Amino acid sequence: MASPLRYAEWSRRLEQQGPASAQLLCGPDSWLRDSALAAVRRRLFPGQEQVRLGQDRFYGGEGPLAQVTLALASVGLFTGRRLVVASAVEKWGRAAAADRRELIGRLGGGLEGSTFVGLSELPLREFERKNELTRELMKVCQVVDLSHPTAAEAMRWLLDESRRRGLALQAEAGEYLLSRVGPDLQELARELEKLELAVPAGDRIGRERIEEMIRRGELGSGWQLSEAALEGRAADGLRLWSAVRRAEPVLRTQWLLQRQARDRLVRPAPLSPPERMRALLQRAYELERGIKTGRIPSGLQETAMELLLAATGAGGSRPGSRPRS
Repeated sequence: MASPLRYAEWSRRLEQQGPASAQLLCGPDSWLRDSALAAVRRRLFPGQEQVRLGQDRFYGGEGPLAQVTLALASVGLFTGRRLVVASAVEKWGRAAAADRRELIGRLGGGLEGSTFVGLSELPLREFERKNELTRELMKVCQVVDLSHPTAAEAMRWLLDESRRRGLALQAEAGEYLLSRVGPDLQELARELEKLELAVPAGDRIGRERIEEMIRRGELGSGWQLSEAALEGRAADGLRLWSAVRRAEPVLRTQWLLQRQARDRLVRPAPLSPPERMRALLQRAYELERGIKTGRIPSGLQETAMELLLAATGAGGSRPGSRPRS
């Protein structure tokens, strides 16, 4: 297996050589994942990014793995190119051994006219340890590490992206925003979207303006809420929720909490012990399940989130259960 590529190196190779026939995009940074997948589509279907002819999307564990292999062999029926995207590929680890061997054999033998892109939110080391299928995929695919960037990399991206959007974000302001939000490009992109709406074009954005917008709950509130929940600061979490609820749906906040708790389990922090992270993951999962199954009606979803946040301080009942009206 060749050494995994970081996103910047992979992007340069894509521009120079086109996409590899079999690629594995692995890591938690969703902005990099979305950008990489969009770049592959542009190279394979220039000017036709929204056209789905010749493109197949599969989700790990939903349907047999043999369908993925069949799609890779279907090029030429209706189009000369085929892009096959498989999300959460690690979930096929329990597929039949024969189906796993057939997929790995096809990927390793070269794909004539087809391109395979496997996706996983797991960090590379966790992905490699997951099961036999993940280890075999890493041997036959070009592996791209989509870990969150370093602080320096995220800062360069933040300033470049600000200029691209026409925002006059000063370096000191960018450093402060990064210190509050963290090096998650998807979250930083969301904060830049808020700045685009709130700041007139061409206005200088200094640290004082960022601090003021954070105090008013216009920036960074979702990230701050997650930090409070992860660290057991229930009162701060509930206070921040009063601002977040005006702009973010409950399921979006639940997803952010869940993702941050997973990241802390992989990279433990002193104020976020594993026991609390597991309990928060369970509560977030139960909230999501309650909303999606209709057990928690729309009128009580915000109350359920408040109960979840309250429980982060000192145990308590799980807010996935239906609140009383």
